[in-house]
Amino acid sequence: MGEVNNQKKHFVLIHGSVAGAWIWYKVKPRLEEAGHRVTALDMAASGVNTKTIEEVRTFDLYNEPLMEFMAKLPENEKVVLVGHSLGGLNLAFAMEKFPEKVSLAIFLTAILPDTVHQPSYMLEKVPFFFLLLLLLRPLFPFLIKMVMHENGLIYSVWFLYSSKCYE
Repeated sequence: MGEVNNQKKHFVLIHGSVAGAWIWYKVKPRLEEAGHRVTALDMAASGVNTKTIEEVRTFDLYNEPLMEFMAKLPENEKVVLVGHSLGGLNLAFAMEKFPEKVSLAIFLTAILPDTVHQPSYMLEKVPFFFLLLLLLRPLFPFLIKMVMHENGLIYSVWFLYSSKCYE
């Protein structure tokens, strides 16, 4: 059998949409108990981050907390990035900009960009507002159908909710 690497890691946890760093409240202490260093970040206008949603008009602004964190890491430090849902896109951008600072990336039921295009390709093809609508759908208590045709690509999203939303 192979040897187990007992080296302690620095985990950076990135939440999905309509959430914050608080979603890692069960994971963070377990990793810390195992001796790992853990940082759970709030993306812009999420959790305790003080920006308002009106201030976050691009994905780059939304992703600023992670990019600033990665830029401040010591030159020789590598982290394990963990992203859930929309957090996968955050990870992809961090991996592209700071490949030397990432030892591993874990996409936990997350958006996973393809291996042919850069992570920004998705944002170039799908406007940020559409991505937000898709990810924020639980907040809408009604049915929305959105169809958009751009550069030969068709995006269609249905938001279905029960009548309990109106009770």
